Amino acid sequence: MGRSDIITPDTDPDRFLPEEAELFRSGRCSWQTENGDGSGPTRWYCGKPSKRGASFGNCAGHEAELLEDYWPDGSVRR
Repeated sequence: MGRSDIITPDTDPDRFLPEEAELFRSGRCSWQTENGDGSGPTRWYCGKPSKRGASFGNCAGHEAELLEDYWPDGSVRR
């Protein structure tokens, strides 16, 4: 069974890019939705309100998607 740790920029700063940590701290989902093609911004994020207590500051939908294959600490479910 995986760990139940909740991942935040304070507990695991190396798991967040600066813009992801900023989104987390502002209460918005930092789930990456798209990569850029090099002609403009390089990443886009969900930005919906975070679900209280969700790892990585995900919104409810992205938390559910994460938990399909991963534990709250980001380790793979086996």
